[in-house]
Amino acid sequence: MRATIPRIVTGFLHPKILLPIALLAVLVTGAVLGAMHISLWTWALLRGTIVWFLASGLTRLFKLADASKEGFVRRRARSALTAAVIVEFYVGLVSFSLGWELAIQIVATFLSVLAVTSTLDERHRPIARFAQACLVLLGIALVVATAFELPSALETQSWADIGRSFALPLWLGAVALAYMTLFAAHANYEVAFLRMKLAARPDPVGWRPRMALIADLGLRNPEIREFGGAWVRELVAAPSWSTATAKVRQYRDWRQAGIDAKRVEAEALVRFAGVEGIDDHGRQLDRREFAETIGALEWLSTCHMGWHRKPQPTRYDADLLRIFQPGHTRGLPDDHGIVMEVSDDGQRWFAWRRTITGWVFAIGADGPPPIQWFHDGREPPIGHPGESPEWGDSPFERSPNWDAAG
Repeated sequence: MRATIPRIVTGFLHPKILLPIALLAVLVTGAVLGAMHISLWTWALLRGTIVWFLASGLTRLFKLADASKEGFVRRRARSALTAAVIVEFYVGLVSFSLGWELAIQIVATFLSVLAVTSTLDERHRPIARFAQACLVLLGIALVVATAFELPSALETQSWADIGRSFALPLWLGAVALAYMTLFAAHANYEVAFLRMKLAARPDPVGWRPRMALIADLGLRNPEIREFGGAWVRELVAAPSWSTATAKVRQYRDWRQAGIDAKRVEAEALVRFAGVEGIDDHGRQLDRREFAETIGALEWLSTCHMGWHRKPQPTRYDADLLRIFQPGHTRGLPDDHGIVMEVSDDGQRWFAWRRTITGWVFAIGADGPPPIQWFHDGREPPIGHPGESPEWGDSPFERSPNWDAAG
């Protein structure tokens, strides 16, 4: 740990990390000056502002990726009055001696930096947990110390001072929310413009597709982040402004339709849990774990194909279930329950899993890639594709149940 901490601190000093912190500091300073102008901030709130920046500001800064997730702004708004915000207000009501204030700020800064930077590397997670535990202990100590000093502190503060202390983490949180949204939008548009450049080469990308995308998507970070594929090529090729903006609106409609379909499917999983029977498409009504099981089996098949295509050993790997490490099981529990068999000569394989509903999915091959066989039913196949009748008559054919998200 002693050798790792200096590396973490050195990594923290990298410009890619320091620049966002500096920008947030400038934005907060500007917001404080504006708040001071309307009597919403006084110098008595300096300590609380610093505590917020170190405890909340830096933590949110290292979660910028969350700003591109669906419902980010709504979730942040709902969490405006969390316990953490209330604790910040409570601790900010009391000021300690200058020596203690400096010591608290130095320790809190070091632990905050250590906690947020250590989470960026899986190998440093124990250090992150240690730093977070120390921050919790420091917070408890401050809460206890504040409780002893609070009666005398309240005698010297007006209700206006108390109101400003309570409002401080709220409007600072709004500032951080705006910063995260703008910063994420900048990063997402950079990626989108790079995709346009690649789609248009060797020709340059004009102003029209860029401005059409910005005009229609604005600060909708999830939509910006997911804009890609054929939509990029069609937008770059749009011959007019109206065609370009219409193409972006088509993308938004297509994306929303996908979201709606997933919501309907999620509702169906709840509504038909434990219900026997099939729907109008011939699929089982109770499709719990179908999508996750199919996704895991198809990923396993993809990995098998890649392994077999290697110059050596041109065979299927009997130990390939190692790809499903804890936390990397494609939405399944860590104890994923996938059973796999590979023939002695390594030229045939199959794998199956029983879902929580009792329905079984299986996938396999009886020859080199890209051949695939599919099976689903009450029981798993008893042998390899081509040997066991459960697999059907020909490869690549599969029942409607494999369209789990349809």
